[in-house]
Order: sequence, then structure tokens, then C-alpha cells
Amino acid sequence: MSRIGDCRRKIAEIREDIRAMREKQTVIDGYIRQIETQKDTLDGIDLSRAGEWIGVNEQNAVKTKNVCVFRMDGAKGECTRLRSAIDRMISEAEAQIAELEAEIERIEEEERREREREREREQSQN
Repeated sequence: MSRIGDCRRKIAEIREDIRAMREKQTVIDGYIRQIETQKDTLDGIDLSRAGEWIGVNEQNAVKTKNVCVFRMDGAKGECTRLRSAIDRMISEAEAQIAELEAEIERIEEEERREREREREREQSQN
């Protein structure tokens, strides 16, 4: 039973890790949505009158806006890569769970066979 208990404890730990990873993905998804919203807002800004508003020429304002958009795209890309890495980690963890569950089945089958052999030995002695 102890080997089965060990496997079940490992499965519970892995499931908790998966839950935590999914929570992190939810946070990352929120960041991605925020970046997209902010980028859309930035894209919608008309800089033709930037000189009047803040005293810079339109070309410099457009360059600055483009740098911001570029950095937002970079941040979104990093978030997406991180989310993908977490997806792979979850898949690996789920594969570990499947292996542990298969191990439990093997152990239970071994124990069942051992009980049958013991029963047969007892019957043959009687």
C-alpha cells in the first residue's frame, strides 16, 4: 500500500502544481488582454496635432508612439511565449500523472495476483 500511497501523494502534488500553473496562465492572459487594449488605444491616438498639445513635432511623436507599440508587441510576445512554456509544463505534468496512475494499476494488479497465489497455496495445503 505504501507504494500506492506514494504515487497518490505525488499525483496530488502534481495536480496542485497544475492548478497553480493554470492560475499563472490566467494572470498572463490578463496581461495580454491589457497590452492589446493599451495598444489599440495608442494606435487610435491622432498625433497630427501633437506639436500643439505638447510642443513636439509630429514626426517625433509618431516615432515615440511606434516605439511604444513595438515594445508592447514585444511584451505581448514574451507573455505568449511564457504561456506556451507553461502549457508544455502542464502537458508534461499530466503525462507524469498518467504514468503514476499506470504504476498504481500495475501495483494493484501485482497485489491481486499475490493474493490469488496465496489463496491457492492455502487451498492446496488444506
